[in-house]
Amino acid sequence: MHIEYAALNLFCTLTHFFAQAAATMPVVLCVLPWIAKKPTLAFFAPLQTPLEQILPYLTLCGAFFIPASLGKVLAELSLHGHDFVWPNLLDKALLSYTVTFLLWIGLFLGACLFKRSTAQKPSPLWALFALGFFASYCTFHYPFAGLPEGLTYQDAIPTIFLQAQHAYFYSFFPCGLVLLFVVRRLPHLVHTLHRRIVTNGCALIAIVGAIPTCLSSLGLLVGYRLRPAPLPLALYQEMLHTIWLICIILVLCALIARTKAQWLYKLLAILLLLRILAPSCLLLFH
Repeated sequence: MHIEYAALNLFCTLTHFFAQAAATMPVVLCVLPWIAKKPTLAFFAPLQTPLEQILPYLTLCGAFFIPASLGKVLAELSLHGHDFVWPNLLDKALLSYTVTFLLWIGLFLGACLFKRSTAQKPSPLWALFALGFFASYCTFHYPFAGLPEGLTYQDAIPTIFLQAQHAYFYSFFPCGLVLLFVVRRLPHLVHTLHRRIVTNGCALIAIVGAIPTCLSSLGLLVGYRLRPAPLPLALYQEMLHTIWLICIILVLCALIARTKAQWLYKLLAILLLLRILAPSCLLLFH
């Protein structure tokens, strides 16, 4: 059972990364034409088409995160001795998964239609896509089953919105990494003279997305360290994730300073693989 759970956890981590990258890609596609209109930044324009082409694939992979996360919850219940019961997806307790999954499938179909169209897509269209992805972040945490006693929707909805806003902004981090590797794998898109500027822009998107989460995690860890009680297990995992984030940010900063250092791309790929594989590997020895 531990092997199956570790494999499910790996699949969940991988699809979550793609989901985060897909969620903020429309924001980049919305801003990109506006940037490319400036004569000094026109070399960003060739990125539009390949990003539109990969968005449906990222969205489809990201959509599988919702059933994968539900399966992970059910697997955790089985590991703790609960009998497996096939869930009713229309049950109020599971509506957050159902609604979010249907929303992602709708976004995937829309992205496929836009991929087939050769006409230039207006920026407001991508803004609507970004709004749809942000709505999925809200529905995923929305309490369809009702609120605990004493808590009102006036208190809960702002909290859900802030939580979704924080998670969505963090999604710029994987999105920036995907952009970075797209530019890396398709060098013909950007002329050699402009490649450093484009690469630095992609790296900055990832850094800007990671910094708020990194700072909030550090603040949380410092706050708990000031207490006499030992750190909970979840905070040790948070600490490892924060260390990993700091390492990624440092590599990205080094990449901005030395764009032609090929070994930095390899180090970045190794750190990403470590983040994806390490939690599942640790579960095998738990």
